[in-house]
Amino acid sequence: AEMRQGHPEKAFTLYKNALFMVEFDEDFEEHSDEEDADHHELPPLEDVHAERVRCLSNLAAASLAALDETREEPSIEGYAGKAKRYSQRALKLKKDDAKLWFRKGRAELLLGEISTAATSFAEAARMSPQDPNVRKYLQEARAACQAERNACRSMEKAMSDTSSWVDDLQETSRNQLKPKKEYASEEERKADIEYNKRQLLYHFEKAKVKPESDCEEQDEELE
Repeated sequence: AEMRQGHPEKAFTLYKNALFMVEFDEDFEEHSDEEDADHHELPPLEDVHAERVRCLSNLAAASLAALDETREEPSIEGYAGKAKRYSQRALKLKKDDAKLWFRKGRAELLLGEISTAATSFAEAARMSPQDPNVRKYLQEARAACQAERNACRSMEKAMSDTSSWVDDLQETSRNQLKPKKEYASEEERKADIEYNKRQLLYHFEKAKVKPESDCEEQDEELE
């Protein structure tokens, strides 16, 4: 009733109290015949499990509704985390419930667990293939997974390009920091300097322009 009236937080509290009562009934101790006569007959264990699943499922639904109403930031400690945990507990008792997989997927999507959310929605879609809401969320989760993979590939490529650039920079630095040539003696160093000088003079003379006197003689011949 509280859920239908738009009070999910109140409904959450009521469902939690109901769950406590169900779990208390399940954890009964064996009594003797004389003691049993003074107690009400306990329900079959299967019925207790079924009621527990209903409570857990309703708690997950109330958690999601409360998250929407309060506009709370999704967190593992908040309503989103509670919706996930209650769904997981219920699925341990009833794995073939499409609603439970769907609610688990919604909680995981809110928590940013895109890959696991897509898996949960796929399970819900397998059990309830005609549900448009399930198909919608499954498509959204798969699109988000693809976008996440593309972003990872782009980041890996950028890191690879950066690594290559860093390698080139390091190689350039190593070349610039090569140690100076070492000589066995002072005479060897001087001889190397003289050799470099002769090489420099040779190239300089080779590229040297003709003297101005030669140019003047050519000008006189033209007159």
